[in-house]
Amino acid sequence: MGFFFKTKEEEFEILFSWADAFDIPDHIFPRKMSTLNEISKLNLSRLEISDIPKEFKNLTKLIDLNVSGNLLEKLPSSFTELTKLRKLNLSDNEFEIFPQEVFELHSLETFYFDENYIQAIPKEIEKISNLHELYLHGNEISELPIELFNLTLLEKLYLDDNEIKDLPTEIRQLKNLKKLNVSENQIRLIPTEIKELSKLEEFNISHNKLDTVPEEMGKLSNLQILDISHNDIIDLPMRIRELENLTELHIHKTLIKKIDISR
Repeated sequence: MGFFFKTKEEEFEILFSWADAFDIPDHIFPRKMSTLNEISKLNLSRLEISDIPKEFKNLTKLIDLNVSGNLLEKLPSSFTELTKLRKLNLSDNEFEIFPQEVFELHSLETFYFDENYIQAIPKEIEKISNLHELYLHGNEISELPIELFNLTLLEKLYLDDNEIKDLPTEIRQLKNLKKLNVSENQIRLIPTEIKELSKLEEFNISHNKLDTVPEEMGKLSNLQILDISHNDIIDLPMRIRELENLTELHIHKTLIKKIDISR
């Protein structure tokens, strides 16, 4: 039995038909092969797209792809061939599990996967080792795998509005982290290892179940914004005054009545 291989022209015709089916405007998704073949940035957000065809692999020069606000539940296996992707936005879709294809995008630096329906982060997340920004807020995640903290280049990590109960001590490995948002979860304890995030500038852990703040927080010398509001915290440690760069401290809706932040 012989195999039937489509020409590149035929695969692009399939892409054009796909774009027509979802009424994607020509100025967004050009119907000219020579133009589409060279495109590096593509915004297909909020177009009610429910699938991405395998022929998408032909867009090999894509660096920035936004398909947020659609109806996607999965990615084609050929998505792994988009090896130049540095920024991918899959937020606000219908994903219930992490698309395994993303783990093969080794050039990826920024990944938006917020506002979906995932309950777990696979350990394979560590394969996207070049990630600098990761947005997973607004999902149903209850546990953080230790492999997540092997992403040591991370500078921004958003895990807010999930069902996370614990911050693993392995968080200490994120030495380059500048912004961390774990608000609106069920966290009861800030691990003392948080002190090792020496580059941390913004930390939001509001709307959780904290009753204490570890004294080690006083070692976060670059911290500028700290939000511990909407927790059952009674007092702040004395070393809070050592946060010399702190410009915003949010403590409303806590049990703190008086603090001394003299420096």
